[in-house]
Amino acid sequence: MSTKLILIAVATIIGGVLGTIVREAYWTVATEAALDEFFTYMHWERSKMILAATPYFVMLGLCYLLAAISYRLGEAEKSKEPVIDIDPRVAFKNILNDKRWLRKHTETNPEKLQHLVSNYLCVRLDREIHNLLAQGKLVAWGEKNLEIGTGQGYRI
Repeated sequence: MSTKLILIAVATIIGGVLGTIVREAYWTVATEAALDEFFTYMHWERSKMILAATPYFVMLGLCYLLAAISYRLGEAEKSKEPVIDIDPRVAFKNILNDKRWLRKHTETNPEKLQHLVSNYLCVRLDREIHNLLAQGKLVAWGEKNLEIGTGQGYRI
């Protein structure tokens, strides 16, 4: 490339940046002048308006900060791999013994109870776990080959 083309390219970039700065400064000055005119027309002092608006801007900034922190914490939580710390049989029994789950899934209608198998709660829990695994709302680990024995669990 020739030197003239490089100079033209650099001048274009610098001119674009300076033009943007001037435009932004112009709009800032124009907005400030319009607000000053409005305040004087309404007989409000600028210092009192700034004093009245400051708490709202501070709260808005704090809300933005808390939202950003919450978002980052949520992203960090999603990126962590869960630790395999419970046997699925123990988890199944714990859920079957959970009073909230039993209250929600125990059948009280005598007509429906006549048509259900004796272990209908186990069947319901098995179906619920299967559906959650299929929908991706529940993650499980296990052996890729059960004949090998116990070892590192793999995500299923």
